Amino acid sequence: MKYGNIIKKAAKFTLFSIVGTVFVFAGQLGQYSTSIKDARMHTVSLWNLQNPNSEHVSQLFVRECLTSKMIGNAQISKQISGETKPVGIYECGNNVGAQDLVVAIRNTDQSMHTLAWPLSIFVN
Repeated sequence: MKYGNIIKKAAKFTLFSIVGTVFVFAGQLGQYSTSIKDARMHTVSLWNLQNPNSEHVSQLFVRECLTSKMIGNAQISKQISGETKPVGIYECGNNVGAQDLVVAIRNTDQSMHTLAWPLSIFVN
């Protein structure tokens, strides 16, 4: 009976440790994603200050490339079947004519290469 109690406690401890690690990992992923979005928007703001006559380009870039869009089932099935290729932020920016802004966004993204602890384990 004594060993059964020890095994139950060890199993609970292991389960709680795994669940806790998963929650920490998910929290870090969410924080990293938020940090990237904030840094990109800050870069867009700085770019607007440096290029006041091209603010319409940055607005188009934010609307078309940075804001997430809900896509319909037809578009999802086209992407899954390979009929349409998903477009990345940089390619989207180049397509809307925001090449200079894409360079600034790419530089910002490259500066975000250091990750906090749980994520850094999986990257290195």
